[in-house]
Amino acid sequence: MKLGKLLLAIAAAGMLAACSDEARPPGRHVVLILLDTARAERFGSYDPSRQTSPNLDALAARGAVFLNHFSQATDTRSALPRLLYSRHFTPPLFPLSARVPYSDPADLFRRHDAEAISLPAVMAAHGYHTAMISAHTWLKQGTPFAREFAETHDLSEELDLEPGFPHPRAEAVLDFTLDWLERHRERDLFLYLHLMDTHAPRYFEDDAAALFEGDAERWRGTAGHDLDTTDPLGSEERAVLDAIYDGSVRYTDRHLGRLFDRYRRWEALDRTLIALTSDHGEHLLERPGELGHGGPWYDRVARVPLIVSYPDRLHQSLRATATSELVDVAPTLLGLLDLRLPREKAFDGVDLLSAAAAGRTTAVGQQALRTGSFKVLFEDPDEVILAPEPPDPTTLRGRLYDLVSDPGETIDLWGDRPEWLAQGLDRYRERLMAPWARYRATRTDRQPESAFAIAARHFRTDRPIPTVAERSGPAARGGWILSDHWRDSYLQSLPGARPLGIEIEIPDGRYELTAALSGGCSMAVAGDEPRRLERATDARPAVYGEIEIRGRAFRATLAPTDRAAPCSLNYLGFRPDGAAAEDAERDERLRTLGYIN
Repeated sequence: MKLGKLLLAIAAAGMLAACSDEARPPGRHVVLILLDTARAERFGSYDPSRQTSPNLDALAARGAVFLNHFSQATDTRSALPRLLYSRHFTPPLFPLSARVPYSDPADLFRRHDAEAISLPAVMAAHGYHTAMISAHTWLKQGTPFAREFAETHDLSEELDLEPGFPHPRAEAVLDFTLDWLERHRERDLFLYLHLMDTHAPRYFEDDAAALFEGDAERWRGTAGHDLDTTDPLGSEERAVLDAIYDGSVRYTDRHLGRLFDRYRRWEALDRTLIALTSDHGEHLLERPGELGHGGPWYDRVARVPLIVSYPDRLHQSLRATATSELVDVAPTLLGLLDLRLPREKAFDGVDLLSAAAAGRTTAVGQQALRTGSFKVLFEDPDEVILAPEPPDPTTLRGRLYDLVSDPGETIDLWGDRPEWLAQGLDRYRERLMAPWARYRATRTDRQPESAFAIAARHFRTDRPIPTVAERSGPAARGGWILSDHWRDSYLQSLPGARPLGIEIEIPDGRYELTAALSGGCSMAVAGDEPRRLERATDARPAVYGEIEIRGRAFRATLAPTDRAAPCSLNYLGFRPDGAAAEDAERDERLRTLGYIN
């Protein structure tokens, strides 16, 4: 055969193969998309005045939008396990790092109860290939979260990162995802896709400029965290911050549109179940100084989107006004697929398209409850709130808001509306007593497999320590003070401070001990001589060395070494024997994301 004819034959064969490939229908596909740090009202499906999400809005117009959807938590570590397992209480997610403190040291001794099962495990039991493609550096192979999937891709490790970003951006993530789907299209798939572009750091880029009515060039390249957070924003800075955040939504939506277009090209969009939600929202300086997430369960960090598209089963659009929660996502997806849980397994959530969810007006979060008219935020731990005998409401601490007259949650009514407090306590206990008892019964003394940290606010001390707010009182003259703020917790010595004994409940085993501190400090772990600790020049924690814990208790004595330089301890890090060593590049990504100092 002559060369020209041979090339024509090869080209024809290639076209036939391409046509055959296009005609090949995909298998059953379920795609669960999580946009990290996404606020519901920033999407057009929730606020039609927002020009941020045309692709998702088009998807939502043929599906279901849950207008009052709430995460149970305000941080990734606590929210994602609730999504994955549909459990109100579950061991938190942690990033294999001795620099990210646990929110509750008791979680070191928790495990999943016998009835718990993850959504990907259920999907696998029904013949789906389960995969996670993630831009979040926490969701790496070796974590309990990743082990729930048959296939895991931590793209923060697999792809090159753009300067200034600690995560791969949506464009690169969707490039990878579309290529992966092409190679797996004939399989029955459950894909969890985690995108990070709505999480800080966020910059004033082209999408922000398109939404901004002022001089866009003046602000180009500005990061949201560059703005002065100490005073209320001026009108232009407010507009800049909004444009930066909304621009991140618009950028992400554009690249998700490529995913939806691929399913349209395959003529499979109607029979593909696609759900989108978030782990938590974000403060955008509506409260002075509050830029970020975590902390109390305010609506701005609790209310998140939930959009579900599956036209083959959802035959008409739905805008659901009943209250829904993150734990409801898994049972709702299974309900749409007509899939059942394995025998003797259970979810805490409900199918949002069933009668069980109709008319619901109450949502619960971490030490919090929200009704249609009020919200109560408890400051006491669940050990107190959910004790077998109900606590006296007048002995509790917290905040109370009238959501009708004060939707911004600015006027604390704690003490002014005792009937709301009593009602909120009763409802919280009614919803969570059984899940809490089940979780508390799952104690394990096994040493953790990965590194962790414990913040100073969780240390038990050999004498009462006043808080920073009490510093001017007599108790703070000499000795130590404690900052117990959720975002910035530390123990600090004052002039004339005596050595301080500290204790933390930790599973038995051998660990490498590190300490995040400043100033002149020495530490003596029980049985050791005091060691002077110095923080490294690159701001990495000071290394104490190898220790062994017996009797499930870490005990040490902390002392200042220099009267002119107070000893300040932020957290202690523990790396079990055999756990992966710290990764400097990964730590830098965690620092840029705001998880470590």
